[in-house]
Order: sequence, then structure tokens, then C-alpha cells
Amino acid sequence: MSDRTILTPYFLDELRPAIADMAAPDWRVVQTELPPGERIERMGRLYDALAAEVAAAVAAGQRPVSIAGDCCAAIGVLAGLQRAGQQPTLLWFCLLYTSPSPRDRTRSRMPSSA
Repeated sequence: MSDRTILTPYFLDELRPAIADMAAPDWRVVQTELPPGERIERMGRLYDALAAEVAAAVAAGQRPVSIAGDCCAAIGVLAGLQRAGQQPTLLWFCLLYTSPSPRDRTRSRMPSSA
């Protein structure tokens, strides 16, 4: 099975050109007209477009590989897999951690050796 890399160069509903510049020539780039209005509506339109790309990849016998500007893109990926008739299971590993400054060390929930 071949991969289809799908790039969604947005942070929430904001286009990030620096992310778009990462695209290799064979990647699919999610581009859609986002309506003016509430952020949630704009994100819905964006992730609907991502879902269509994911479903098309599965229909073509490819494995969709999503690269996006934020973790909310998982919504579009899961929706696309469901559209394609899949029953995905999500395992979420969050490795985001900002090391506290020395004055914050007493408030950190992470061990000091982290």
C-alpha cells in the first residue's frame, strides 16, 4: 500500500504559508475557500475538505498520511476514514511539553528530570 501525503497548512482556520511551503511536489494540499464568520464554521469547512482528501486516498487504495498545523486536523482525518467505510480507532499520544523556568519548577506536574 502506498502513502498519500495530505498537507493542511492551517493553524485552526488561519492559513500558514510557512507550512504550505513544506509541501513536496507529490503531496496533496488542502485548499478551500473559507467563508467569513465564526471560527468553528470556517474550521468545519476546512476539515470537510480534509475529510474528502482522506476518503479519496482510501478509495484509491492508499494510506492517508496527514501533516497539519494543529491537532484539530484529526477531526477531518477521522471523518474521512469514516466516509470511506472504515471504523478507525484513535490513539492519542501528546508529547507537547514546555519546560518550566526555574521559578516555575515548584508548580510543574512533570518530574524535574523530564
